[in-house]
Amino acid sequence: MARPSPRTPGSSTVGTDAAREAARRANGEFGTQARGEAQVNLGDATADPTQADPAGPDYTTWEPVAIDEELARLYDEHGTLMQRWASDYKHLNGEIARHKFGRGWRGTCTRAEMAEAIEEMQRAADEAEARGERPDFADRDILRHVATAEERRLKAREVKEAMEPLNAEFVRRGGWARAYLVVNVNGHVHSSMECSTCFSPGYDGAGNYREGTRFHWVTQMSDRDESEIVEAAGERACTTCYPTAPTETLNKPTSLYTPDEERKAAERVEREKAKIERERIKIAKSLTEDGSELRIDVGTRYPERFKTEQAATSWAVDRVMMARNAAEWAREMSEAEQAGVETIKEAIVAKRTRDGGDRAGADAATVRAEVEAEFDKKIRAKAKREGITLAD
Repeated sequence: MARPSPRTPGSSTVGTDAAREAARRANGEFGTQARGEAQVNLGDATADPTQADPAGPDYTTWEPVAIDEELARLYDEHGTLMQRWASDYKHLNGEIARHKFGRGWRGTCTRAEMAEAIEEMQRAADEAEARGERPDFADRDILRHVATAEERRLKAREVKEAMEPLNAEFVRRGGWARAYLVVNVNGHVHSSMECSTCFSPGYDGAGNYREGTRFHWVTQMSDRDESEIVEAAGERACTTCYPTAPTETLNKPTSLYTPDEERKAAERVEREKAKIERERIKIAKSLTEDGSELRIDVGTRYPERFKTEQAATSWAVDRVMMARNAAEWAREMSEAEQAGVETIKEAIVAKRTRDGGDRAGADAATVRAEVEAEFDKKIRAKAKREGITLAD
């Protein structure tokens, strides 16, 4: 397991900006710190490493799974902070390269150049304020981002320090088996974060910060036998970490997933359920068994198409009502339209009498009579609403 570095031995207080600056440069951090920051107490090296806070939890009584769950929570919190810090670093690197070195929008600069530029901007800002002037706008913007990044980095350091007593307890007990799942598509399950196939966070040769391989702690497998872990990991088991894993086990589907993978799997299930429900509703509303459109040839260039029983019924009622209009300008239905109305009525009868219909198993002639009565009622109701007199 990758563990945070122990605290610096001795009890001391860094009391000057120069000392802080030297420490930061030694650690490869930003070259300045927000003004007015409180001094940093590095702690007492004589304290029990498993009990950094005397009033804190007694980790000696915790089960391995509980310790790893807390470590996993802190690891994720630390990772989130460092991801944001890495984003800040990349942004600042580009801004300083463009603003201070004129290297264009995609230009970069080295860590040393960043540190020197930030120190220069900080000094210029202090001098401007001393003269009662406003610092350069671009400098102020960059320094504001520097302060934000430093705040995140210091918070990440606090989280990392909170992991130390838990790591110390792990070491005190002689350790136990763990499983780490790489957080990416088809990531492997490892027994250690130091696997040679993974990458540690840090700076590359060009001075760019790289986050390294991210892991999901599979805490349900903590303190299990290696054979159990390999069996659960299946095809995801790292052959470098588990060189003796049986071939047949490595060919089995895995049962270990990251939270993101589990979430996406649950979302897929929900989408499939929603799709099935939409299809059910579509079929329930339509006049066809498969939910497709009912097409009626009415003798024109384009056929009438109905996705729902309601739409088809409305069209048929409208055609029959207009044909039964007593007015002289009443429009008779064409033979194709009459056939279309009959097709719709037959489709309604078939829908009601088939399996799952509200009149399943009923006599078709009886249901047809019911449909005719319903149509007549709807025709008369619509005619009344529209003030149309129907011919008998």
